[in-house]
Amino acid sequence: MAGDILEIGKWLRQEHKEVSRLVAGLRKVAAEPPKGYAKWLEELREAFKEFHARMLRHFELEEDGGYLSQVLEARPTLSDRIGLLESEHRQIQMLIENLHPALAACRSDDRLLVHDCCIRIQVLLNCIRDHEAKENELVSQTHSTDLGAAD
Repeated sequence: MAGDILEIGKWLRQEHKEVSRLVAGLRKVAAEPPKGYAKWLEELREAFKEFHARMLRHFELEEDGGYLSQVLEARPTLSDRIGLLESEHRQIQMLIENLHPALAACRSDDRLLVHDCCIRIQVLLNCIRDHEAKENELVSQTHSTDLGAAD
């Protein structure tokens, strides 16, 4: 089982590296809109669209027969923590799904709405950062527990 957990850890690190790349790009674009920003708004929409698609795929890979089910199989005692992560997946997906049409509806002269979307994006990205730290800790704990069981 240790080999499976090691592979899960490698895969998760790679997934999170890709998500981190998208998060950093989106965070940079959403951080501070320029004064004349019709083009910037389109860049923000494009960055969010790419981020949205990647996050949906990311959660599907983690849940449906993905690493969470393998961790649960290896460590059934972690079912509560896995349930929490799956709940956070659902909530993060809802945040993304709610933001998508709000951002799409903004016009370049909707300064207050655009500002609101940017704040919501920053909050979302912070939630994802915290969520991924929990996932990394879960896999690390599962791996170290699994290695300890072999002694």
